[in-house]
Amino acid sequence: MGRLLIVEDEAVLRTSLARGIARLAGVEVADAGSVDEALVKIDARAPDLIISDIDMPERTGIELLGEVAKRGLKIPVIFVTAYLKAYGAQIPRHANIEVMEKPVALEDIRRMVLAKLKQSEVARDTNPFTAVDFLQLAGMGRRSVLIESTWPNGAKGTITVQGGQVWDARVGRFAGEEAFTKIAWAQGCRVRCMSLTEPPGTRTLHDSVEGLLMRSAQAMDENARDGIGSADDFLEEAVRLSSRPPPAQNTVDEASRLEEPRPVVDEAFERHLDAGVAALLSKDYAAAWAEFVAADAVTPGNATVAANLARLRELGFGPEGGD
Repeated sequence: MGRLLIVEDEAVLRTSLARGIARLAGVEVADAGSVDEALVKIDARAPDLIISDIDMPERTGIELLGEVAKRGLKIPVIFVTAYLKAYGAQIPRHANIEVMEKPVALEDIRRMVLAKLKQSEVARDTNPFTAVDFLQLAGMGRRSVLIESTWPNGAKGTITVQGGQVWDARVGRFAGEEAFTKIAWAQGCRVRCMSLTEPPGTRTLHDSVEGLLMRSAQAMDENARDGIGSADDFLEEAVRLSSRPPPAQNTVDEASRLEEPRPVVDEAFERHLDAGVAALLSKDYAAAWAEFVAADAVTPGNATVAANLARLRELGFGPEGGD
């Protein structure tokens, strides 16, 4: 469904929140402990959604908005904060910005994440630009970009452009001009264009954008006349040969599958862990301690629970803190 970046300076809360949200089907989660660390991850690979605290050392979550805008990115942001009164006037009123005031339930955060990622997915699906459009724009602007096409069956193809020069094209196990033709002229794909942030790799294409488009269009016409098949037919074969099969089609409502079925013991552990995370979000540390202790009793030795309990002891809770 999408990629989420969590920005939170409190390590235990950040880890627990990431773990709780990562259980959503189709959601990939990354996290950062500061605005500067978040920017490094955004520059490497822009997320589809950001969840951020506001009141953090060095730079606030509101400063993150400006940095994202400077990069020309339109990423929805969900602020989760206990300091809405202090920062409320500074938060821009925008459809891409949501504010959830602590205390807030983890379940509510999950549902907000699902809703926002679904909106982003719809927006990507309605992108008016095709792969050919992006290729021509990159060529004219001498840009370095990665053009990614995703077919309805989940198969992906990429075209790499380095400094306005078409560098490489890959789909399934195919590379070079044949892959370029199928990606450039395929129908019904979702197309994304992203800044190239890694070395382009081995070059498989050695002609200009115009030359490749002209030759690939001629090849498509010849194939159509000869009855060889369409780009989508090619993709079915590419997916069949690929080492990674396409994802199974899903007809289950997203909100109804927050978690896969678990044994009763696992359900009890997850229930206490989620309650502990929710208590951390609301800064009810005594309740958090009680829930993490209960989770540890169900599943002793869990690393996440141990880290949470250790951090709470540092804050003065638990037997060593006298509570």
